[in-house]
Amino acid sequence: MRRSALGVLAAALGALAGCGGGGGSSAPAITVNPSAVSFVPQQLGSTSPPVIVSVSNTGSAQLTVSSVQLSGTNAGTFSASSSCGTLAVGASCAISVRFSPTSSGNASAALGIQNSAGAATIPLSGQGTTGPTWTTLANTPPEGLQLCLLLTDASLLCQAVQNWYRLIPDSSGSYVEGSWSLYTKFPTAIGYIPQAFASAVLADGRVAVMGGEYNYFNGQAGFTLTGTGMIFDPVAISWTVLAPPPSTGSPNHWQCIGDAPASVLADGRWAIGAKLYQDVAVLDPSTLTWSQVSAPGKADTVNSEEGWTLLPDGSVLALDVSRAPLTERLVLAAGAVTGAWVSAGSTPADLHTPTSTVGSLSAPGCPPYFPPGEMGPALLLPGGDVFAVGADGLTALYSPGSDTWRAGPAVPNGLNVEDGPGAMLPSGHVLFGASAGSSGQGLSYFEFDGTQLSAAPSPVNAASDSAFFTSLLPLPTGQVLFVDGSTTVQVYSPAFSPVYDPAWAPTVTSVPASLNAGSTYMITGTQFNGLTQASAYGDESQNATNYPLVRLTNTASGHVFYARTHGHSTMAVATGASVVSTFFDVPLGAEPGAAMLQVVANGIPSAAVAVTVN
Repeated sequence: MRRSALGVLAAALGALAGCGGGGGSSAPAITVNPSAVSFVPQQLGSTSPPVIVSVSNTGSAQLTVSSVQLSGTNAGTFSASSSCGTLAVGASCAISVRFSPTSSGNASAALGIQNSAGAATIPLSGQGTTGPTWTTLANTPPEGLQLCLLLTDASLLCQAVQNWYRLIPDSSGSYVEGSWSLYTKFPTAIGYIPQAFASAVLADGRVAVMGGEYNYFNGQAGFTLTGTGMIFDPVAISWTVLAPPPSTGSPNHWQCIGDAPASVLADGRWAIGAKLYQDVAVLDPSTLTWSQVSAPGKADTVNSEEGWTLLPDGSVLALDVSRAPLTERLVLAAGAVTGAWVSAGSTPADLHTPTSTVGSLSAPGCPPYFPPGEMGPALLLPGGDVFAVGADGLTALYSPGSDTWRAGPAVPNGLNVEDGPGAMLPSGHVLFGASAGSSGQGLSYFEFDGTQLSAAPSPVNAASDSAFFTSLLPLPTGQVLFVDGSTTVQVYSPAFSPVYDPAWAPTVTSVPASLNAGSTYMITGTQFNGLTQASAYGDESQNATNYPLVRLTNTASGHVFYARTHGHSTMAVATGASVVSTFFDVPLGAEPGAAMLQVVANGIPSAAVAVTVN
């Protein structure tokens, strides 16, 4: 009787452990992990990345899972797919669970797993929202990422020290569900593995990298202010050494480029500033040759720590850091190498923070460097003003038509952006994060709507993040990618309302109605480059997205394909009614049949045009 009673007790304990217990001899037992699933808030009409429930046979006999079912009030907002069947002792299987809310508020259901060891039930919960959300990518990159750029085929190129990884959106166009692969790496023989450098996606689709505040040797980043540069061709998947601008001055003003300010100009040339001097040079992408720019009138003697913002008239706005609160514009006509810096007035308050460095810094082969301090990002708004975030937490707005500034709202709680990214949302709001000083941890996020700041949700690692080692990238989906040097990559989805003004959207005026996969076509229209560069940083880490993407959506399957664009007729912003153009290559893998074509600029799509892919 005693053995029988113990057996009953063991069976009872096994039932209680039904989601995590053992079992008697020659009996299956089921263990599930996790024992409950709680989804982060999910926007209405979207689907979460999958949460994997692991089912294991921890007993001593074969376990059979006969069915997986959802039940409860909101069962229809969850979905589950299973690879489970018969499990040998010690074997496991997976159930993939997703959340697709259709209404605001809390939702709950139960996941029932019918099996030969007794039913197991897992509670499911989630919240549907129309507000902004952060979503962690379903697939983790192999290494921590430092900076991502948007290629003209809509894939992402992301740096992880020497390696560059590529993220390709899935067949529905989702970056959250996208897949990673090692795409390229800085060539070992060059000895150039920079951090904090000037960068840009050029009008021909290539990626330009120049300088670097640090360079990696044997896995360690050393302060070098390197003058090396490279060009990456994403089609050939190859790097070409990019020589620095021609020598000027003594010592050579271009020997130590470092973390330089830079911007692609309206005519497609890449302008870059010497960090330790006021020199400016422009790169002709077609010849990869530099020209020194003659531009008198700059108020300060260095370009250090400045961010350059492209304006609708083609000039470039700079907030002086070494002579704050002065600001100025580089005026340079298309194709010209002679221009001028003209005053853009003064910010109402000093937006820079002085350096904490005592004395000068030394880099190999460079003159002594006296850091002038830090500055935050400055972004052109759709309405034409520029919103500048100070390193001291103050903000200001610039009106290009009158060269005047007015004070903006201060970042609350003493937070600031001593170097850090800002990104333009399709609504015209500016998204940015602020932390306590250049090295203080604790990152808070905000949206600026043109008048006031509003608190936004913070990314998952915010408590241990500082603004200066994060990066934002606007995506063609209208979302923003966030990286912080870790392998946890997130996407910010803006609130449902407000949406973008339809007047800001690109328009297509001419494109062939019949497209052959593998062929190249011209497309014309208006506002292909958007109204702003859409991304900014304090100085380095430029990843502007003001160039057109072409998206094809197959009518029957709904699958999304991006065509690689190149040869943009302009890199200007806010081109209005002017007719512009680009070329696009229809991908060989594009599904044949009826499709809808859209031009996307900074996350804002044009009206769809019906085409046929052959």
